[in-house]
Amino acid sequence: DMRGLKRDLWEGGHRIPFIVRYPGVVPAEIVSNELICQTDLMATIASLIGISIPENAGEDSFNMSKVFKGQQSDRPVRDYLIHHAPNGGFAIRKDNWVLIEATSGEVSKEPDWIKQKFNYQTDKTPMVLYDLKMGKEIKNLHAENPEKVTELKSLLDKTRKDGRSAPVYR
Repeated sequence: DMRGLKRDLWEGGHRIPFIVRYPGVVPAEIVSNELICQTDLMATIASLIGISIPENAGEDSFNMSKVFKGQQSDRPVRDYLIHHAPNGGFAIRKDNWVLIEATSGEVSKEPDWIKQKFNYQTDKTPMVLYDLKMGKEIKNLHAENPEKVTELKSLLDKTRKDGRSAPVYR
């Protein structure tokens, strides 16, 4: 029931369960709310099998092996997650906030019946901001939260400039 089609910048375009089975290493029935993406597999698998990867490899890969093993931490492994769509658009998620660099009408090419069913609102703001705690991505909070827009846009721009989101250490 999430908005979006596969590979969209909406939650329904990229949010899926991540299931791991590794007997003797990953305990059964562990549930985590950590942000994880496919790029994290490089650093995680390397860690699990004891291989070091060079600093210039896997620039966006975070080591999730402690999460897989059920080890708790006082802070998330990943502070934020950047994703993009085939059309070149980018989005950034941090905590419960998602900023999408596109107008709400450009982000997805969903059929009209889906837009009507979920009462999707469109507008012409240069970006859309959603609070996932509010439920579905329907109301653009861009105008009401300029400080959050600035924070997330700055973080996205910094990551682009740095050429990586993962820490240099392995």
